[in-house]
Amino acid sequence: MKDSNKQIYDEFEKEIVVLHLTTVVRLFDLSANAATLYLFYVKTAKIQKTNSIWATNIFCKRGLGWGDKTLKDARKSLKTFGFIEDKVDRDKNGKIKKHYTVIHYLKNNGLTENHSVDNTISGYKESNAVDENLNAKEEESNDSSSCMNENTTIYEGDPHEKIFSYWNSKTNLLKDDTLLAPGIKRNVTVAMKRYSYNNIIKAIDNYSIILSKDKYFFKHKWTFSEFFARAVLKRKGSSKKSGLVLFLPENKPLQVFSSSSPTTEFKPICFVYNKIYDDTAKQYYGIDIYRFNELESLMYEVDTVREPKYYHFEDLEVIIAGLLFSKRASPRPELVKKYIELWKKWKPKFKKQVAERLKVSGNY
Repeated sequence: MKDSNKQIYDEFEKEIVVLHLTTVVRLFDLSANAATLYLFYVKTAKIQKTNSIWATNIFCKRGLGWGDKTLKDARKSLKTFGFIEDKVDRDKNGKIKKHYTVIHYLKNNGLTENHSVDNTISGYKESNAVDENLNAKEEESNDSSSCMNENTTIYEGDPHEKIFSYWNSKTNLLKDDTLLAPGIKRNVTVAMKRYSYNNIIKAIDNYSIILSKDKYFFKHKWTFSEFFARAVLKRKGSSKKSGLVLFLPENKPLQVFSSSSPTTEFKPICFVYNKIYDDTAKQYYGIDIYRFNELESLMYEVDTVREPKYYHFEDLEVIIAGLLFSKRASPRPELVKKYIELWKKWKPKFKKQVAERLKVSGNY
């Protein structure tokens, strides 16, 4: 009977894949392509019966019908945020035999590490590791625990470990019980060179305070790896601040993310609304939310216009509303401030025209 049950279990295990819900959510937060590539790797892992798979770029491109850039971008996202890592198999003389991809967060005891590999290039956790603590709920922090003070204990040793331990000492931040992997450690090293150890500690303090207090509007939670990766690995030519950088003392995060910020003076006049956010109608300040997908092109139009017309003013209100709508997940306070100043400058010129248009439409 015991052997029969084991056989049933083994057969069942061959047919299923178990992924933590938080892992799936985080994958789609990265991109649909990253999630698709990860699932392709998972399928390959089940076939090869190991989470250290041999899957060349040519094999992946053919299997997914992708080109070089799509695969490269998806792999980069997965590696940056610790979902996969590269490993190399060498012979006794040190010559490279094969490259393997190790898959993390794959909860399945039926997979084994059956390749003799070494020399980790980048990555995150040990084989078959699962993010058990990523669903940790936010706990209310008090003043004695949310800031570094004279009584705060910073662990002795490697500065990377000190920062890592300090992050985990915050009761309202997403916990991570794993050791620092090379890819994450490298990002922390770059951050220390750019911003200094002390400023990083202060940034973690600021982030913890902002998450724990109702008077701050930013409530998006990052893992330790995301907090540093977003600050270090920016797209070429992008000036957008993210992760750690947002909370550095020089960027005055306690002022920028205050709910009593001057940005609350914005009240669009081109749109009619009874409440700021109407979930049923999918409107924000009376503006259809889908229009916020056009923000980059609208900003270009507004930034380059010499003689603004009515539709430019309306677009400006869409831009500001869109930036405010997305501020919790992707805050860009410097842009909000810039466009509100422009809005206040343009408003007197178009106020009468707006009133006439609303009167004609019966909304005034």
